[in-house]
Amino acid sequence: SGSDSSGALVFHASDFAVKKEQMRITSIGNVGIGTTDPGADKLDVRGKGFGWGGWQTINSDYAEWFIKEEETRPGDIIGINLQTGKARKYRSGDKFIGIHSSNSAFVGNRSAETAEDMQKTSVLVGLLGQLDFNKSQVIINGRTVKTIDGQDIGVILSGGKVLIGK
Repeated sequence: SGSDSSGALVFHASDFAVKKEQMRITSIGNVGIGTTDPGADKLDVRGKGFGWGGWQTINSDYAEWFIKEEETRPGDIIGINLQTGKARKYRSGDKFIGIHSSNSAFVGNRSAETAEDMQKTSVLVGLLGQLDFNKSQVIINGRTVKTIDGQDIGVILSGGKVLIGK
């Protein structure tokens, strides 16, 4: 272990004569395990992880990045255009996939270094969990929420969010 000239705290392990960096805490508190550059993320782990217990978060949905056809806003109902295979604000005839999310608990399919880079070409879509949604884009019957052409979305919870997923 030790520090380098950038103010980072660096942890090394050695395999006989070869010293290899294993973990780094940058001067701004970001942690990288298996990488020398954790970038803008508070925690960047390169490799598999295991937890004995659980991970808790205040955010409430699982989301993935989808290549977008147009700009959308958080809460928009998102569909896949069956002609292009790209995500867009839901239209009749699309395949409903989820709701544009702005604060997901878990995010999959990120291929760029930052979320800001991903937003240039993709939209973050909440696929499962409790999400805020634009009520003007759906049909509501009691607590049941459907797309404008009748595809099931989910159920409105007591707090006003919609629960999507099965």
